[in-house]
Amino acid sequence: MLKMFFSFLKDNPLARGSLILFVGSFLAGVLSYIFNAIMGRMLGPEDYGAFASLVSLTYITGVPAGTIAVVVAKKMAELQAKNEMTKSRPFVGYVAKQSAIFGVVVFLIFLVLIPLIMGFLKIESFWAVLILGLSLLVSFVSAVPSGGLRGLEKFFEISWSSIFSALTRIGLGVLFVLVGWRVAGGLFAALCADILVTLVIFHYLRLPKERTVLAREDTKLSSFALPVFFVTLFMAVLYNADVVLAKHFLDTTNAGYYAILSLLGKIIFFGTASIGVVIFPITAKNHSLGLDNSRILKLSLWLTFIASAMVTAIYFVFPDLVIKILFGASYLPVSPYVGLMGIVFVFYSLLNILVSYALSCGRTGISYILAGGALVEILALFLFHGSLGEIIYAMILVMAMTLGGLVIYLKYGRMVKKWIL
Repeated sequence: MLKMFFSFLKDNPLARGSLILFVGSFLAGVLSYIFNAIMGRMLGPEDYGAFASLVSLTYITGVPAGTIAVVVAKKMAELQAKNEMTKSRPFVGYVAKQSAIFGVVVFLIFLVLIPLIMGFLKIESFWAVLILGLSLLVSFVSAVPSGGLRGLEKFFEISWSSIFSALTRIGLGVLFVLVGWRVAGGLFAALCADILVTLVIFHYLRLPKERTVLAREDTKLSSFALPVFFVTLFMAVLYNADVVLAKHFLDTTNAGYYAILSLLGKIIFFGTASIGVVIFPITAKNHSLGLDNSRILKLSLWLTFIASAMVTAIYFVFPDLVIKILFGASYLPVSPYVGLMGIVFVFYSLLNILVSYALSCGRTGISYILAGGALVEILALFLFHGSLGEIIYAMILVMAMTLGGLVIYLKYGRMVKKWIL
């Protein structure tokens, strides 16, 4: 039996990569939630609401860096598929330089916006928001090696660096909060972890020393990068806008409660996100070689659905137990909503798989569907934010509509385009 299992892993790159990345992501996810659980207990609902809203804001403001990572991953996968890895070192150097310059510009703009951010999120700590800006700057630097590892399918290195980051956050986070830095301390721990991991992943990249001069088309990335930017932006809004707006509309205690609910939902996403990371370079290479990806996509969707549905079922059956174990009895008022938040992230996890697949195949037209979903989410939350339940039901409807729209587009989009043209 074991021989058959290892033989299957050897012959199936999706299964092998998924297993490595799943184990690594699971361990990193457990450590990450230990960190958040500790922060939730040490900071309490009010300060944790501020902490979570700023973390959510990093996902949105970090969209340009995320775009760079996706572009680098796709290009590196293509270079490997076409046996042109001698271009990899000059390509990474070129993108790293441009990314660093852009990151500095964005950071300077962020500094000007700090008072507005503090006012909108009702946060008094200037240092906490400044640290957020520094994390944004670091994300531009780390995006290039991170995307490179992903494109080259170095799943073990990705997993190990995630575990190392989570361990660093826990150790430094506890220390910094204990010395009295509160919200700023938790964010500063994350910043230190990001800096250390950036150094680690640069070491793991290990590109060939041989160099080939880049052709002009190798540095023309805007035709793919711009649509990817919007896709990443709209996915970040769908993923994080609810926490940010909950902090704005709700009182501090309920904002903290909602942050915990969102974190519980994100356990589902983090547990299945590795599948999307794995299929991206595989389907990108297959697409560049003209091979069929439908079997990989179906397998990925089924794995994601089964795993996320199982966690959601646990949330519905044992909500009190889950809350007590992870965050303590002080968060038990959110118990009626835990299962419902699970549904939100079942939809989002499936959406993430479809987006990874579409981007790997260059189908950037999905940005229009995601733009509609992000816009509807923001409008819905501006209209329905009177309670935790209102926000969650609005999120379920938005995620279901966006997922349905994306499925229709990917299946019939080209057909409709032909009819129109």
